[in-house]
Amino acid sequence: PEWIMRRIDGKRMNPRKDYAFLDPGLPAVRQHVASLFAEVVTNYPVDGVHLDYIRYPHKKGDYSYTEPVVQDFKKRFNDL
Repeated sequence: PEWIMRRIDGKRMNPRKDYAFLDPGLPAVRQHVASLFAEVVTNYPVDGVHLDYIRYPHKKGDYSYTEPVVQDFKKRFNDL
């Protein structure tokens, strides 16, 4: 549950109401997804991997407000 995206108001996406997106801003999520893809292409004779829904939901930019992601953003861009 800690990997599910949070809205700007701090609430997690509701998998029963919306799609349940993992927050790609979290390093653990990126590592997990990459390891799943690596496992598939290593163990099965696939021609490729389709990266559908590897994105942020909606167009408004109201997601990815998980606390570690917000802190990382502030650390990286606070001086700009």
